[in-house]
Amino acid sequence: MYTTLPHLDFDRLAKIHAAVAVPLVLHGGSGTAGGNLRRATSLGIAKVNVASELVNAIRQSLLDQWGARENPWVPLADAASTKALVAVVEKWLHLTGAAGRA
Repeated sequence: MYTTLPHLDFDRLAKIHAAVAVPLVLHGGSGTAGGNLRRATSLGIAKVNVASELVNAIRQSLLDQWGARENPWVPLADAASTKALVAVVEKWLHLTGAAGRA
């Protein structure tokens, strides 16, 4: 996760988008401001990788469950922690403007 908001070079992104005919991917999207993501998607970003935020959601869910002595068996804890991903995925679908477009 970033300690400060990442800076996206929109001019460079626009040039890359104009030069290539392929969808672009933003790696390290976790922690990027929503307005910057919407602008980036308007400039050709078709996929945003947010693995750090997804992993953190699962990790926190597991720690919370085990701290409360819930679901001590890993498969149960894993199944419950997967639900933590739903909120993260919904957030990113809305931030990127992808909600309702699939």
